[in-house]
Order: sequence, then structure tokens, then C-alpha cells
Amino acid sequence: MKPLALTFNELLAIEALTAVSPDMRVHDERPTSREFVTGVGVALLQAQEDGQADLIVSQEDCWTIRDLLDIHTRIGKDAVGLAIKLKVYKLLDNWAFEDALGIPVGDKDVDYTRKDASESPNQGSPTGACEALEPRHILSRPEGDHPQAD
Repeated sequence: MKPLALTFNELLAIEALTAVSPDMRVHDERPTSREFVTGVGVALLQAQEDGQADLIVSQEDCWTIRDLLDIHTRIGKDAVGLAIKLKVYKLLDNWAFEDALGIPVGDKDVDYTRKDASESPNQGSPTGACEALEPRHILSRPEGDHPQAD
């Protein structure tokens, strides 16, 4: 489960996906789980006050949103369909990245480099022997070999 940050209008569009049509009531079908619908409702209440809220979603919830939501969905002039799908794809990509590594790593777009070993949260732990990470410049010029400015 991961948080999906959504605006009030984006949550309204997702809430519309969870609505059960009369045909579905006859066959007792739901496009999403009751737990998901409840989460959407709670997030809507929060977003009504704050303008946005985190909807806690599973991978299955993300795939359901992706499958049911029309990318052209708009609320007023707000292109919420595209915005939601982009957020869902980013979250699915993060899950795929974690699956490929075999460990949870959080948001892969975050810069995890540290410049000072004293910033290491692993000091004193069995894995604390790791050196602090610094960006490496593979293609760099030797000292004094810089082009002169005109």
C-alpha cells in the first residue's frame, strides 16, 4: 500500500468510478472494493478541507483506476483523467522498480546520495560500514584544462 496524492477534483473523478450502476446492483457487482470506496470517501473529506489528500492504494487499486478511468476525463477545465493516470503510472513504475531490486526503496526519483558520512543513518549498524555516497563525474576535465571564456 502506498499513498497517491490527489487533488479534490481528482478524487471526485475517482469517486465517480466507484459508483455502482443499476445493472451492477442487480448482479451485485462492484468495480472496486468497499475498502477502496471508503478510502476514497475519507480522502474526499480531507481534500474538501485541504484541497488535496493522500489516497492509500494497492497495486491492484492502481490497475483498477488505470483500467476504468478515461484519460480525457475533465472536471470543469481541470484535465483530471490525464493527471491521475500520470500519477498512477509513476506509482506503478516505483513498484516495478522495487520488484526488480527485490527490496522496497520508496520513491526512486528521490536523490539518495549523501555527501558526508556523518549524515549516514546506518552508523553503528552491521551495514554501517558503507561509505557515504557522492556523485561521481566520469567525464571530467583535468585541473586547469577548462575552456577560456571570451
